[in-house]
Amino acid sequence: MANGADISAIKDKAEKYFAKGQFSYALETYQSIKKYSEKDPRIYLRLGDIYRKLKKSHDAIEEYKSAAEVFVRQGFIVKAIAVLKMIIDMDPTKTDVQKRLSELYAKQGMGQKGEEIPKKVEGPKPEKITAPKKKIPRTPLFSDLTVEELDEVISKINVVNFSPGGFIFMESDRGESIYIIAEGAVEVICRDKGNNEIVVDKLGEGDFFGEFGFFSNGVRKAAIRAVNDVEVLELSKESMKEIEKHYPRVSEALFNFYRERVADRLFALSPLFEPLSSKDRKVVLNRLTAHVYKRGEMIVREGEIGDKMYLIKEGGVEVSVNDPKKGKVVIASLMEGEFFGEIGLATCKPRTATVTAVTDTELVVISRAVIREILAKYPEIKKVLEGVVRSRVADIMKLRSGMILT
Repeated sequence: MANGADISAIKDKAEKYFAKGQFSYALETYQSIKKYSEKDPRIYLRLGDIYRKLKKSHDAIEEYKSAAEVFVRQGFIVKAIAVLKMIIDMDPTKTDVQKRLSELYAKQGMGQKGEEIPKKVEGPKPEKITAPKKKIPRTPLFSDLTVEELDEVISKINVVNFSPGGFIFMESDRGESIYIIAEGAVEVICRDKGNNEIVVDKLGEGDFFGEFGFFSNGVRKAAIRAVNDVEVLELSKESMKEIEKHYPRVSEALFNFYRERVADRLFALSPLFEPLSSKDRKVVLNRLTAHVYKRGEMIVREGEIGDKMYLIKEGGVEVSVNDPKKGKVVIASLMEGEFFGEIGLATCKPRTATVTAVTDTELVVISRAVIREILAKYPEIKKVLEGVVRSRVADIMKLRSGMILT
């Protein structure tokens, strides 16, 4: 029996034949290690590629089918779908494969995390067939779907490829599709107030993106750039509407994940919480709650004792104070990404202003206990918060002084 080093050497040899266009030799070489394909389905994939080069479509499809089934058994449904789409592109009559994969995925246990994924078969690089490095995370889109639901989703998905450095979409583009990474990695890029590029996150196999513009019916709030060769599954808004008619749970699963991702992005771009590491942001987010206020609804009242502060996730609010002579005086308007309530939280004194929702508004609620833990670990955030409190208190005192004089 060949060991890992032997298999790696054979694959390297086969890849050299493939690169030179010597497909018959490449086929013969890969066939010698085909029995290891159940551990590394990418051997099946390469065999399929070789048969396509040799114009043997039937044999290519059979190898691709084997690869897809192994991917599903190992828990890599996203990659399996990408292979399935390749099969259907070659032969649109092979819809039975789609049904087979949906049933197999359901039988294996829907939404379970896969085993470690084998490395891609490419180039003469030493590798062991049983020493993979990456894991595919749980994909919310496909978790807990029935066979029928998954079958419907698969039928509506397109496969798109991007080269390293290529942009899947740019900030301010219309959000017409949502994407799931089948292979490769991408960077999530935003701009701060100084127009400086910030890499907010890096996403890999099994992750999905594009949900902000997709669900908000607005423009993209970030750009997505390919780190290496990237293959994504694309689901358009038009296709999702068709799915929703019969399977609304698919949209619900995506929307719940979207709400979490919005909060993470707000923390990453907020001047106050920017120092938080990506790992700490996730820990903090698990301890936060969200609340929706209707237009005209009061969020905090001047004079009340406050033990929470708020980060605006979506919508807008107005900040006002009460003038004994003029009544309500609006002193500020705050929008998505801005925060309020920090004065009462930091000083333990009554609220200095009233805050009211000017549109239907969703807020991230941050308790005093969570803030204390953040400040203990990140003294730089404490300095920023203290500066904001001093500035806002001074502004309010100055305004009130002007009211009294008039």
